[in-house]
Amino acid sequence: MQGAVPQRARTSPKCWQDGLEAEVFKPIVKQYLEHGTLDAEGIAVMRAYLRYWINFAIWDDKEGIRDLRDRVASIGDGQDLQSWLRDVRKLGMEPL
Repeated sequence: MQGAVPQRARTSPKCWQDGLEAEVFKPIVKQYLEHGTLDAEGIAVMRAYLRYWINFAIWDDKEGIRDLRDRVASIGDGQDLQSWLRDVRKLGMEPL
């Protein structure tokens, strides 16, 4: 997986805020942070961002990472998103 993640991404886990990814991810993450809800398209974009984020090589040695990486693909609605984010934060990680 490391080959698919840009070098910068391995050291910059808040990629939604800058770079090329920001054009797509930033409006959706900001909407979620400000309003706490997303429509189906927003959930799909957020899921793509979280999949990108959780697969950073810097997390490879983190306990529980495999489960989170497996589960990110199943985020289909706001409840799934909240549950996934809660579990990430329990590990001391903050994707947003």
